[in-house]
Amino acid sequence: MSVETNYVRWKGGDKHSGSTKASLAAEVVERLANNGIHHRTTKDVVQKIGDVERSYRTACDGLANTGQGIVDEDSIRKEVQRLCPYYYSLDEAMRDRASTAPIVTSENMNEASSDEDVPSTPEAPSSAAKKRTAAAAKLDDWTEINARAYALQRQQLEFTRDVEERKLQVDMQREARLAEETKLNVRLLTIQTDEAHWKFELAREAAAVDARIKKIQTRKDLKERGWSDADIDMACPI
Repeated sequence: MSVETNYVRWKGGDKHSGSTKASLAAEVVERLANNGIHHRTTKDVVQKIGDVERSYRTACDGLANTGQGIVDEDSIRKEVQRLCPYYYSLDEAMRDRASTAPIVTSENMNEASSDEDVPSTPEAPSSAAKKRTAAAAKLDDWTEINARAYALQRQQLEFTRDVEERKLQVDMQREARLAEETKLNVRLLTIQTDEAHWKFELAREAAAVDARIKKIQTRKDLKERGWSDADIDMACPI
């Protein structure tokens, strides 16, 4: 069924072309038998194909109404496969293919009845092709929208990641500058401390030298006034 030419034969078969549905079903039964499956009859084959066609049309109708409650592609695919497990295998062969003859005509039904009592399969609704086309277009729209949404989400994620990386770099640079500034402040404080200590020591030594100079000058003055060395040492010891 998934091979288009097979489905064309099934949909358009008649006695004039030598391919009635009964004969095609018999071919299927023969192939099944060649593969070790012997319990299928032509009636079973016709019934199975009819069931598949009905489930496919049901899935098409479901796709045509996907706007009613189902909003994402995954949910659409799951719902379609629930309605028709073979939909995506059969769609290429069965899409937009209106029946060129009744699924089972009065002629080929009579022929099939001589072997097996083959039931007829209802003809597809006239609007099925349009519904399938609309459903396929709607699915394409959803696919495009989801792809665009995914691309936008990916771009946003990449942009956010880039911004965060740049923020991290700025923070690292700021921390590095703060660490360097702290080191410079420590060095400056050390220099200022050393400077204050040096100034203190210099002032202390300068004061000591100045005091010594004054004592020497005082002793000299006392000497000139006639004081003895003993009196000078007592009055102004060095």
